[in-house]
Amino acid sequence: MFSDWFAGVEHWANRLVTDQALFCAGFLVATRMPVLVMPAKILSVGWLAAAHILAATFDVSA
Repeated sequence: MFSDWFAGVEHWANRLVTDQALFCAGFLVATRMPVLVMPAKILSVGWLAAAHILAATFDVSA
């Protein structure tokens, strides 16, 4: 089940539109509310660590 999640083809709009929109949204939030920058960094590292642990646990590379 989990390994099938990564078997699909990424939609074209994800890289072309969504990534830039999220970048701009993050910039606006960081410049208007700098107090949220450090919690966002901590959550990002936690999210990446969780994804790495799940990938290693369920062996999605195969």
